[in-house]
Amino acid sequence: MTEKSNIYIDVNSNNICVAMTENGELAEFYIESSSQKKLVGNIYKGVVVNVLAGMQAAFVDIGLEKNAFMYVGDMVFDRAELQNHEIEIPEKLSISQGDEIMVQVVKDEVGTKGARISCNISLPGRSVVMTPTLDFLGVSRKITDEKVKQKLIKLVKAHATKGGGYIIRTVAPEMSKREIIAEIKQLGALWDTIQARYKKARPRELIYTEGNLVARMVRDMLNSNVERIITNSQEVYDTISEHLVKSLAVCADKLELYKGKTDMFKHYGIRQKIEKLLDRKVWLKSGGYLVIDKTEALTAIDVNSGKYIGNSNQLEDTVFKVNLEAAQEIARQLRLRNIGGIVVIDFIDMELNEHKHKVLEALEKALQRDRTKCKLLGMTKLGLVELTRKKVRNDISSCIQDECTVCHGSGRILSTFAVADRIRADLMDLFASMDPPSVTITVNPEVMAKLFTGIFSAECETVWS
Repeated sequence: MTEKSNIYIDVNSNNICVAMTENGELAEFYIESSSQKKLVGNIYKGVVVNVLAGMQAAFVDIGLEKNAFMYVGDMVFDRAELQNHEIEIPEKLSISQGDEIMVQVVKDEVGTKGARISCNISLPGRSVVMTPTLDFLGVSRKITDEKVKQKLIKLVKAHATKGGGYIIRTVAPEMSKREIIAEIKQLGALWDTIQARYKKARPRELIYTEGNLVARMVRDMLNSNVERIITNSQEVYDTISEHLVKSLAVCADKLELYKGKTDMFKHYGIRQKIEKLLDRKVWLKSGGYLVIDKTEALTAIDVNSGKYIGNSNQLEDTVFKVNLEAAQEIARQLRLRNIGGIVVIDFIDMELNEHKHKVLEALEKALQRDRTKCKLLGMTKLGLVELTRKKVRNDISSCIQDECTVCHGSGRILSTFAVADRIRADLMDLFASMDPPSVTITVNPEVMAKLFTGIFSAECETVWS
């Protein structure tokens, strides 16, 4: 079934928000603060601060608060794309402390970790991604028609910049020959400009930055499946109209300006769906549910049958149906929440290998709709499904939530019993060392009840009387 999409662009004084729906369901959501630094895609004239020979990695100063990190494995654009191409992949970093190098941010800062960078520059367009430092030609795996693939390869080869590489993107078959050629020339001219700026730039200086969220949306999200593009900003409307609609006639009648007085996302029923993005528990239509937990190392997703009792007397069939539905929803939640890195899924235990294979097939098929690269690794002996999703920008929770100053992100605080017991221990130390005539303790009513009806009752009647 073809996924019919709508794109909504909400612009206010603080944020730009982009939401995309597929067949009425929220599929992707992005938010960009006007005050937040945009790092991914930026190109800097960096200075090597430290080379870690044992780790084949280096820290590079690019003018940010934290030094950026570069690993030898990031010296190529994407190793998976290099299959069947004769390119020498470096085994060690050929840089020294104090060297000035051109680097590009490939992953945002996360927590205490600095940005991740690469020496291999990538300049994305709508139809192709130019990799000027890697001489190879790759094609999106989602282009499966061999005739179309060879036609595009021939076209790009004929107009490619000498010494540069290209990856043909999924949307390329929908674009005209003229548009693809024009974009190749445009990216070549951009690379020439970046090289000229680098020569003149001071150390640690930013020499190129990608466009804002709207520009990236136009580049990455628009295709023939998009039915409507709605924005509440006249400026954004004019920008898309001028730079996109002229070249994509199919989109000319799909651009709309929202003039309503109420919140646009609320008007179209999107606000309520966005607010559910942060819920730990995600209900399935059948009555089952997912529990999504993010840890420092990975994201764990647990599948539960919940209220679903099934229409069959066979437990195996009931479990299988819940797992199939969960596979679809998990793929959607990964996109929607922009969850990256390692993901481990605990489906409900199935006995039949046939059912296990079908659930994995359903998950793999659902993941193919994701523009971000996912790799399904299979099921372990414990029945856990492992996959990875390329981590580029921070997930949604990092964008719209701050860490709790009390629990520091754990979601749990000390119980009233534990607080009262800690007060008891501190008081014992105090009386033992200072022997004060009295002590005043300020606590909330729940802790007070624990203190004098349980924990302190014996002490109050004896040693503290």
